[in-house]
Amino acid sequence: MLIIMLGLIMSNRGLALAGMNISSMAIMSSVGAFGDTNASSSSSDEIKATIKDGVQVLNMTANVYGYNPKTLYVQKGMPLKWVINGEEITGCNNTIVVPDLEIQQKLQSGNNLIEFTPGNEDLNFSC
Repeated sequence: MLIIMLGLIMSNRGLALAGMNISSMAIMSSVGAFGDTNASSSSSDEIKATIKDGVQVLNMTANVYGYNPKTLYVQKGMPLKWVINGEEITGCNNTIVVPDLEIQQKLQSGNNLIEFTPGNEDLNFSC
């Protein structure tokens, strides 16, 4: 199972600007949330893709609190439709970035669609 997550990436950017370079992977593994399906977290922080007509579908929200959910579980090798509902677009959440896939999409109010087929690697996303 592939994991797409926001996690502490936004916090890590702030720390880097303050002169502290901390690996997001190290932070996530130290708190037991990255890749550990037994880790305790609220159900609103993570979601598994639903499958409809051979395509995975994920729904996420962008609002003043950031992106929700923050951890997304998908299957590798199956096309994905990632729907991001722009409830309240701000300066921080107005663009979603998935560096490993070279995706940088400007978000607008309403539904925004990102489509790709996940590979084998976990992916990080941020604003």
